[in-house]
Amino acid sequence: MAKRLWEYNVAAFIKYKLPVYSFVIYLKPDSSIAQSPYEVRLHDGELAHCFWFRVIKLWTVPTEDLFQTGLKGLLPSVPLSREGQRREAVEQVISELSQEEVGKQRELLSFTYGFGSLVFEDENDQSWLRRRFGMLKDILRESWALKELAQEMAQ
Repeated sequence: MAKRLWEYNVAAFIKYKLPVYSFVIYLKPDSSIAQSPYEVRLHDGELAHCFWFRVIKLWTVPTEDLFQTGLKGLLPSVPLSREGQRREAVEQVISELSQEEVGKQRELLSFTYGFGSLVFEDENDQSWLRRRFGMLKDILRESWALKELAQEMAQ
């Protein structure tokens, strides 16, 4: 991951001729989390490249921080945040996204449902999640992401 991030950073720098600050966002705990800096050394051990990047472990980010940004596009990631595996957190996301125009709301809600399904492990919580998003099925039915997923599942 670190090498790939370095490659993307260099490619963006070359294309846009602007400095690039790179982040890698991990959604769930994983044993292979990239460490900064990424270093490239010559055959004799001398440092040829040293690339710093920021690692964000989403499960450690306080849920309230995501709400306080005011950035609606971050709200689908709430279930993956530190306190996001609570029904109240998902309800708050749904409430805030309901204020968006229908097109944006549809896509953001579909991602919220998907991310929620990654973290709600208890059967009661899974059942609640299904029922809660079932109430939004008219909106979600038109989501391009869910349409595409349904097509792939049918094949």
